[in-house]
Amino acid sequence: MTIELGPKEMAILYGLLMLGAVFLCFSGYRIYRVALSILGFAAGFALSAPYLAFFQLSEGGIFLGQLITGCVFAFLSWRFMRLGIFIAVYHVVRRHLSTLLATMLAEKIGIPPVLYPVFAALAGGLIALLLATLVVRSERFIVVSVLSLAGGFAAVDLLHRLLPLVLPLLPADLNIDPALPDSLPPLVWPVMGIILALAGMITQLAGRKRRR
Repeated sequence: MTIELGPKEMAILYGLLMLGAVFLCFSGYRIYRVALSILGFAAGFALSAPYLAFFQLSEGGIFLGQLITGCVFAFLSWRFMRLGIFIAVYHVVRRHLSTLLATMLAEKIGIPPVLYPVFAALAGGLIALLLATLVVRSERFIVVSVLSLAGGFAAVDLLHRLLPLVLPLLPADLNIDPALPDSLPPLVWPVMGIILALAGMITQLAGRKRRR
């Protein structure tokens, strides 16, 4: 069974999606934190089941324990978000990148190969520590920038799709050409996306500074 949407239904759909994209552009960091809390709840709920089963609880008891554990994990994900990000970045960099960088550095400065493992452990840990600290300190800026860009460009793209559906519905005496969006210079839409994204970034970052 195929569901076909008419112009009005498509206009409503595009309008709702555009509002969501604008909200992402101007309040993306809040969505990000809520998403982390949801993931924390899901992780706590799923991971706690085998441990709760060990205590031979009833199904209702296990489910209640999963809910409680999920809520605890959700709170920790929200409250200590940066700690979790720091640990994750440190672990990834330390395991997959820092040793390679430390070995290359050791070769550059002429450290004997026999000392490579010691140097890699010390320098690799330091590199991972520095990168993890940098990411945590810039975490809000990075998240806000990415989500504002995504929301801004998505909102403009949806507006471009929405206008040809809405303009024919306007009164004829307004004399607005339905093909107007496609007649504009191609650079208009990317420029609008950039302007909207910058507005979203400034709003979120400036709002954070005011709250401080």
